[in-house]
Amino acid sequence: KKVMEEMSFAQASKDVVQQVVRQLDVDQVERKKKKFNVCVNKVPESTKKSPRDREKEDYQYCIDSLEIDARDIVSCHRAGKKDEKISNFCRPLIVKLRREEDVSYYTHEVEAS
Repeated sequence: KKVMEEMSFAQASKDVVQQVVRQLDVDQVERKKKKFNVCVNKVPESTKKSPRDREKEDYQYCIDSLEIDARDIVSCHRAGKKDEKISNFCRPLIVKLRREEDVSYYTHEVEAS
């Protein structure tokens, strides 16, 4: 009986280790995906009703105001949920760029200004 309990404990430990390793792999993939993101704060929210129109306005803001080349932008979206109750609330704008070099280039340009 004791041997069976020890085997059971060993299997449970092995299962826990495998779960942790899987989670670490998932976390690593998420970090890799996020390294192409640039978070921009205090960008005024669009007043457009359609989510698609708001997204287009944010995309145009990236090109016009942030001077990011349209070819370098994969996507952009707002983080979090929009709160209609707060009038001047600005959710962070997440801009996903094509390459890690683009992230370095554009964030360096902002820091240098």
